[in-house]
Amino acid sequence: MFLLRRAIPYISGLAIFAAFLLLFNISPLTIYSFSAIGIIPVIFVSIILWRLAGPLPKQEKLHLALLPVFLSLGGFLFVSFNAVPLWNYAAAIGISVLIVFFAEHIFTFVWNPAAYEPYSIEQISRVLQYGILFLFSSFIFFIIIVGLPFTIVSLAGAGAAVLCGISFFIMQKIAPKDYYPLALILFFLFAQIFAVVALFPFDPKVSALIIMIAFYVFTGIVRQKFHRTESLSRVQGYAAIGLASLALLLLTARWR
Repeated sequence: MFLLRRAIPYISGLAIFAAFLLLFNISPLTIYSFSAIGIIPVIFVSIILWRLAGPLPKQEKLHLALLPVFLSLGGFLFVSFNAVPLWNYAAAIGISVLIVFFAEHIFTFVWNPAAYEPYSIEQISRVLQYGILFLFSSFIFFIIIVGLPFTIVSLAGAGAAVLCGISFFIMQKIAPKDYYPLALILFFLFAQIFAVVALFPFDPKVSALIIMIAFYVFTGIVRQKFHRTESLSRVQGYAAIGLASLALLLLTARWR
């Protein structure tokens, strides 16, 4: 049983990578084939990760199992619209490797605690949250190009940001009564950010990176507040990093 649990991280990554390869090689890709290829592997991965997180509380197990699911679904949507093969293969490899590392951290935390480094699950979860937001945001901005109603797209983008935000709040051990108001603020704030960014002729991936930078600044400030380390200099630090990243992105980005 130990060897089977030890293999779960690699089985998870290989299952998702195989799904990507199928998506790349099926033409034409219909909604039915996309659904079958996309849904079956993520259900399989969520089940085995649930089993891997065995003794943890149900809420924590559900959260850990769903993060790779949303990352994979975001990746499948991204490659279904993106026309650059290099980006698609980079997404497939990157997502698969991230899932392996994430599952490795779960295995170490649950079944080999002596080797677990404190807060490593929280740190890699943040990477997955950024990845999820980038992939879903890219897909949403692709949809804007093909003509889906603007309001629906902005609300969908805000919903994606809220889901990533709630995941962040859970990993930071913020109580639900404290993060519900933050989730509401996050929804309205990112609905406005999506609406503004969509007005500019950025490449969808550039627009998604802008959303990710805004999410980094927001969650960084929230983290400082709830860990009682909030100070003006720290808030200014997050704002400065965000503005510098945004400036560098806009100076080097591709416009459509």
